[in-house]
Amino acid sequence: MRLLHFRALVLCLFTFFLNTFLFAQNVVVFNKYYNILYTRTGNDINIFIKEHNYKLISVESNDLRIEHVSGTEYILFGEKTGKALMLITVKKKHKIKKIEYYFDVKDFPSPFISIGKYKSGDSLNIAEFINNHCLDIKLLFDIQLSQYIKNYKILYFRKDSSASQPLRFEINRQCFTPEFLSFVQSTAKAGDYLLIYDIIASVSYTPIVCNPIQIFIK
Repeated sequence: MRLLHFRALVLCLFTFFLNTFLFAQNVVVFNKYYNILYTRTGNDINIFIKEHNYKLISVESNDLRIEHVSGTEYILFGEKTGKALMLITVKKKHKIKKIEYYFDVKDFPSPFISIGKYKSGDSLNIAEFINNHCLDIKLLFDIQLSQYIKNYKILYFRKDSSASQPLRFEINRQCFTPEFLSFVQSTAKAGDYLLIYDIIASVSYTPIVCNPIQIFIK
């Protein structure tokens, strides 16, 4: 009798784990960077479960901040590096299934900022400066995320900066304003230089503070 009970218990456990395993195979978490997430930015994922209404799915995590965009789409935010667990709960015929999904959270490096092809420390003449009138942003690793410059500040130093305080500008767009370009075109001289700082970029829904750059007028 005990043997029959033991066999029945083993069969029940086997059936339970088999069903859980087979169910887990129907869960697809689509992230274009596989199981990698980045800090300081939003990470888009989609969760698909075969033959299940997405409204019956709930997602939670103690390691990640999760925003449900719509349907199967979610945005994950990782605040620290390392392994992060996401728990997917699905209701199925009055039963609840829980699936664990792990991500590897990595640091998001500060984007590279330039003026056209000119990087920090480069010198350019007034015509080159006018022709390259926008800040450019480039991510330092090969992923595709929406990105643009939101705002920044400029300190403009005359050649003899000891004679006067630097001029200050605030720009709330990616490209220089017509007023600032007019100022450079009419008053800039060789030996002047600019410090562009407090550069705020938007990278995949998230503001990112970028490193300052210094440009010289020749």
